Amino acid sequence: MKKITNIIAIIIAVAMVIFGLTLDFNPRIYMSGIGKIIIYVTPMIVLFLNMIYQIKKSDNKDEKEIIKKKMLVGIFIIYIIAITTLLFLGSTYRVGGGWNSESSIKLFSKIHFENFSNLIPFKTIIGYIQRLINGTINSNIVFVNILGNLIAFAPTGFFIPMLFGEKIKSLRKFTILIASAVLIVEIIQFITFTGQLDVDDIILNTLGAVAVFLLMKTQMVKNILQKLFE
Repeated sequence: MKKITNIIAIIIAVAMVIFGLTLDFNPRIYMSGIGKIIIYVTPMIVLFLNMIYQIKKSDNKDEKEIIKKKMLVGIFIIYIIAITTLLFLGSTYRVGGGWNSESSIKLFSKIHFENFSNLIPFKTIIGYIQRLINGTINSNIVFVNILGNLIAFAPTGFFIPMLFGEKIKSLRKFTILIASAVLIVEIIQFITFTGQLDVDDIILNTLGAVAVFLLMKTQMVKNILQKLFE
């Protein structure tokens, strides 16, 4: 029964990811944020529940650890796929805002740099707040952009300690790793015309990840995880 449950969970997860990628790579289809969450988070939940079930059904400590590692790697891979499609296959990309024959010229233009980059810390965040106070922007836009950036890389605060805890233990190493990864993503988005190079995104993405990383170090969370993986 344990093997059958494992196989079914993996098939469901793989099928949903393939379905999501099929939609994502179809330029005529645009998935909403909720749609993307359902398609990619569901298989992550399926694998996580399967992991807990497999661990609880095992009496071998080493086997429990192997199950945990394998399932977490699978969930982490799905997260990487989801965040990659979210960052690089958004609405702008689909309506022709991505790379085109004129991109190499536009990339080095002053207009492109001014319109698609912000190197001043908190400029974008303060701008959102000011426009919200003035009533010139919808509160939902502010909420989605600020909270969305905080949440986007937050799962790394869970996955990194669980999968690479022996190598990345300190807050300093983790912060440098995430900030560097987000910076690379921002640069790629900028040069491929799939997003802006915004220092505020780097700040928010890093803060969200660091918050979860610190939460993982609390005794309460450690106790919860220990009970789950026993």
